[in-house]
Amino acid sequence: MSEAAYAGREQTEVKHYILRHYLERFAHRVGFGYRTLTYVDTFAGPWNATTDNLSDTSFSIALTKLCEARETLATFPHARLQRSAAYSWSAADKPIPAYANSASRPPHETLTS
Repeated sequence: MSEAAYAGREQTEVKHYILRHYLERFAHRVGFGYRTLTYVDTFAGPWNATTDNLSDTSFSIALTKLCEARETLATFPHARLQRSAAYSWSAADKPIPAYANSASRPPHETLTS
């Protein structure tokens, strides 16, 4: 995303950078020793998405990176990761978009509360 997209939301830019650059690497390491990886985002919201598919939200970025890690690990016979899940908590007054709670992005559970 462009720098202008994060104007006034610098903490979001940092969080998205960390998710994009480190969550998949972390999942790869965990995936060789454990069958399940659960990512809980306790600082989600208020869902100021600028895209219709929510691709610019931390929840979507996390799901994408977990899915990429799971697909990569599936090519290794000794990898154990079979299920990854991302959960999001939004304490904002804004409701969580319906897309975020859909099951349209397997193999993840996309539960929110």
